Amino acid sequence: MDSQWRFNGTALRTLMAQERAQLMAKERAQIFSLYEQGPRKRLFVDIGDENKDNDEFISDRFGFLREKPQPRDSALGTKQRRTESRRLRKWVKMLNNYSKYYGSKKFQQRCFKGIPSEVRGKVWKLMLSVDIKKAQNPGTFEVLKEQARLHCDQVHEIDTAVHWTFRNHLIFRERYGMKQRALFDVLVAYAMYNPEVGYGQGLSHIAALLLMWLSEEDAFWALVQLMENFGGAEFCASSLNHGAQTSEDDWAKK
Repeated sequence: MDSQWRFNGTALRTLMAQERAQLMAKERAQIFSLYEQGPRKRLFVDIGDENKDNDEFISDRFGFLREKPQPRDSALGTKQRRTESRRLRKWVKMLNNYSKYYGSKKFQQRCFKGIPSEVRGKVWKLMLSVDIKKAQNPGTFEVLKEQARLHCDQVHEIDTAVHWTFRNHLIFRERYGMKQRALFDVLVAYAMYNPEVGYGQGLSHIAALLLMWLSEEDAFWALVQLMENFGGAEFCASSLNHGAQTSEDDWAKK
């Protein structure tokens, strides 16, 4: 009798696991399909106070939607543009002889002052050796995306994170739009690339920031390099193992 109960219990658990796997597979397919179809009715994320109209917000030079600013002193704006122009010329000079400047005190100081948007993507790719990593793994990104379509068990969490990431930025505002799909693809690919970490809290904002300046595949390999070479993977894995919820600020301090 006891053996029969044990058999029935094992069979029931197996059946429940199979049903759960089928439900997850169905949901995974549905979510992938939504991103592939794109924004059918041009759905936009609400970015502001419910008491304010969307026309009360404008985009700043980085693409973030903000309340309409008050008039500024034109002299301050002119001074800022001149400063940024000088800074850009200095960065172009450094990039022409990158191996000489990288790691130097001057390079670090200029990083702290801010990398001009015109060269930011190029600088990030050089600093993270993105092209080298990508050349060492040809075709890997596309393979990981296909594997995620069949096996990723964090699709629901990733889709939810994508929806809430930089809701006030122009390129991520359109639900299931091009950049939201790119962010989704980067995150599911990374979940397959590093299953020990998978998707962790805050990764969507890091990946989205990379996507503002890099292509989809370059952003993926930049994320890989950040996680592998700057302690990100170990920090996230440790936090998950201890059941802790980590913030982006905590990760950045690492």
